[in-house]
Amino acid sequence: MENRPKPSKLAKFLQSKRTQQIIEFVLVPLLLLSSLFLPPAALGDRLFHWDHTLAKAGQDTVIDGPDGVSLAIASADATGKCRLLVETVGEDIPGADRDGSLFVTAATTGAASDYADDSVEIIAAEAMPSDLDISSAIYHVSLYGNEPDASTITLPLDDSEIELTDVYVWEDGAWTWVPSSYSDETISATVSGVPELVMTTQAASTVLSLSADSSEAASAIGARTIFAASVAIDETGSVVDEISAAPEGVQAMLTINNVIDGVVRSDLITNLISNPDNVSAAVASLVNTCKAAGYEGLELNLDGLSADLADEYVAFVSSLADALHEQGLVLAINLDEEQTNYDWQALGAVADAIRIPLMTTDVADFSPTGKAETFMTWATHQVNRSKVELVFSADAAIVSDSAVNYTSYYDALLLLGSELALDNSNGLYEPGDTIIVTMADVESNALFYDEESLTYYFNNGDDTVILETGSSMSRKLNLLSQFAVAGLGLEDWAEDASDPDIVVALDTYTDDIAVSAAQYAMIYTLSEQDSAEPEATVVAQLTDPEQSWTAPNNPGEYVISALISTDGGETALEAVATAEFIVPSPTPSPTPTNTPTLTPVPTAAASTSSGSSSGSDATTAPVATAVPSYGSTGNYFGYGIQADLITDTNYDRTLGAVSDIGFNWVKQQVEWFRYNPSPGVYDWGALDAIVDQANARGINILFSVVKAPSWARPAGDTDQGPPSDPATYATFMRELAARYAGRVQAYEIWNEQNLYYEWGGLGNKLNAANYVELLKAAYSAVKSVDSSAVVISGALTPTGVNDGNIAIDDRAYLEQMYQAGLRYYCDAVGAHPSGYNNPPDADWQTYSDPSTSACKGHPSWFFRGTMESYRNIMVAYGDSSKRVWVTEFGWATVDGLGVSPATGYEYASDNTEAEQAAFIVQAYQLGKSWGWVGPMFLWNLNFAPVAGNADEKAAFGIVRGDWSARAAYSALRDMAKW
Repeated sequence: MENRPKPSKLAKFLQSKRTQQIIEFVLVPLLLLSSLFLPPAALGDRLFHWDHTLAKAGQDTVIDGPDGVSLAIASADATGKCRLLVETVGEDIPGADRDGSLFVTAATTGAASDYADDSVEIIAAEAMPSDLDISSAIYHVSLYGNEPDASTITLPLDDSEIELTDVYVWEDGAWTWVPSSYSDETISATVSGVPELVMTTQAASTVLSLSADSSEAASAIGARTIFAASVAIDETGSVVDEISAAPEGVQAMLTINNVIDGVVRSDLITNLISNPDNVSAAVASLVNTCKAAGYEGLELNLDGLSADLADEYVAFVSSLADALHEQGLVLAINLDEEQTNYDWQALGAVADAIRIPLMTTDVADFSPTGKAETFMTWATHQVNRSKVELVFSADAAIVSDSAVNYTSYYDALLLLGSELALDNSNGLYEPGDTIIVTMADVESNALFYDEESLTYYFNNGDDTVILETGSSMSRKLNLLSQFAVAGLGLEDWAEDASDPDIVVALDTYTDDIAVSAAQYAMIYTLSEQDSAEPEATVVAQLTDPEQSWTAPNNPGEYVISALISTDGGETALEAVATAEFIVPSPTPSPTPTNTPTLTPVPTAAASTSSGSSSGSDATTAPVATAVPSYGSTGNYFGYGIQADLITDTNYDRTLGAVSDIGFNWVKQQVEWFRYNPSPGVYDWGALDAIVDQANARGINILFSVVKAPSWARPAGDTDQGPPSDPATYATFMRELAARYAGRVQAYEIWNEQNLYYEWGGLGNKLNAANYVELLKAAYSAVKSVDSSAVVISGALTPTGVNDGNIAIDDRAYLEQMYQAGLRYYCDAVGAHPSGYNNPPDADWQTYSDPSTSACKGHPSWFFRGTMESYRNIMVAYGDSSKRVWVTEFGWATVDGLGVSPATGYEYASDNTEAEQAAFIVQAYQLGKSWGWVGPMFLWNLNFAPVAGNADEKAAFGIVRGDWSARAAYSALRDMAKW
């Protein structure tokens, strides 16, 4: 028998029946119950969410989550008790707590098996937009209890770039961008309620979407959308400007502003959005206007809103957006850094696009970390960057202490130097002389380059001029990729006024190629007047103020030009200034002979209208005055013709004929009343097209400006004469010359003012002194806006009548003009030397013709007699440096027209077409040989086609009514020139 040890008392107790019952019915249940309250899945957490943070009304609550994420509930937003927990979605997937994209990949491939297929996590993962680059984990917020009105979620930035970081929340079954704010390490978003899912993303660079503000710019730079028109509205939303129809073939937007007569009317916005009736009327009016004119939508560019009305403005914009969307139209809003009092978040939520003009006001604006970047970082967290279009201008900025103004690139370059000054004030140099020419202001206007913003700038007096070039534009374009905005709008770009490298910058944007900075230089050229080829060229630094030249050996008229270059002197862009000089012939030109005796005029009473006096001789200046020095403006010869380009708008035919005969000038009479119907109102009509068409063909233009509008003339005038106040004519001339500065080369101030029907009618109104007052005002007005334009005194009509009522003899009138100060207020003297039935070289004192005795015995009938008379008067009054511009001359013939001469023009039957041709050619040859004649304008080209063969003007023309060429046309075409 085997010996076994006796059981202990403890063993006996445990093995007893009673003990087994206690363990089975008491201890085991207690252990099982307690296990429900122990980790990892405590019953308290499951039943009462004790592991969630409690938030309740009346207290601020912050819920901390993983990775430094926090959710804040303000006491005012808590609506009752609730418990919240922030967790990382997919945290059991390796790396998912750091990169939400890992969870999305796993979920969409079926690997995230811990989540049910219908869970919000899986649904949100499958709905993730493909263009979102997730840069954080995806966080889930669990909520039990009463949902707060709002909450603020804060997420870490880690290594993310704040410029491209956005916050997205899962809302109403979709991922939604929300506005955010940021610090150096975190980014926060305030949302309504509590976000169920939240994450941060990094925006990807977008493809450049380009728009322009004109069809010309849109075509040239490949833009798809243009903002074709800008109109103002009143407080009811009614458009107060004329609306042009949308251009065809492009997506065109209509811009709405509140600028009336150049003044921002903030009161219009206030009255509009403060009145519900006005809002309803404005919405209806704007939508109907947009649709009727064929635009794709509207852009609101309204300024001056009070911060107190931000909510009302949002309500107005929301109503407008809804109404536009119902019609299939879109809404864009123009907002800039001066309008941060507007509710950007609310406006960005309802608008289809937000256009942000980033205008240059300081060189440092677009440097890295400059004002533009700081503002864009803020703006792209207020408005979804996918709606943002940046707007840049191609213009240069002129910054003063009080304002910032803008001008074209080429006009800004002209400010680098004001004028070229010669060391010899009279502009005369002998062959071989040294000519010193100095560029004024070029040293003080030193050009600087800012390496940070890739921008050129210079000082112009107290102003700073900031240029917009290809390099500065390429720096601005970097903002598009830096902030991944939707597109770019380019304003104020024009092919003939902007830096061409801006287009290069746009073309190379997607290649990330920075445009090289311009290499500015000044190209100086010396050339003979009217010659396209320079005789000498020097490339100099912009800071070199002085150049030295040697006067050419050949006599003639010369010009030194200073032209801006942007490529170190390889090519030239614009002429900044010119200086003209003369190398005289070795022997002086003889004074014209066979000069008629001039009708004496008084020397003391310049205003005498009858022209009768005694004792004056044309070879002696009757008034001793100091002789000022003159420039050589207008001191050159040229071939011109007068045409009617107003009635006949077939410019290819008319201007083509001017080019065909080898002429380089055309004259057009401008009837003032047609283009200035009321004070301050201008309608330039056909003049724009005339200037453009002539410029395109290299033809110079002379405008002869006559006939005051009725509102400007004295009461009782029976003919379209001068204005009551010369200042009104000066105002018109200033507007005209400013509009066509550099494109219209000369202006004739009135026409035949010594004849009654050109000066208001009968009644002894003719007065040379009064005319000079008009000329003086016009001269100053033109020169104030276009110093290079030639101002010509109004040509007089040759007449033997000298009664002061019907006419004043042209020679007497010219002397009276000089006695009233003519020499100081013109660059050239106008003349109308008619030839009637006499050859151009005929001496009026001796010439006779056996076939006819009409039109003889007086200088008024003779081309040479009139010209030599005027020249002698100019010499007598110390004005020999000027030239006589023949603004109208010719010979009439009805030969070949099939009509009889018009009444008063009977002499037209004395001339044959062959004689007309020979006389005209000889007149040009004479004018050129004299050396003191400027451009000569033949009367006329196309008045037969315009008025018919029977009209007296047709007899002077060089084509017939059917545009067939007369003999004079061929003779002029084949005539040797220059």
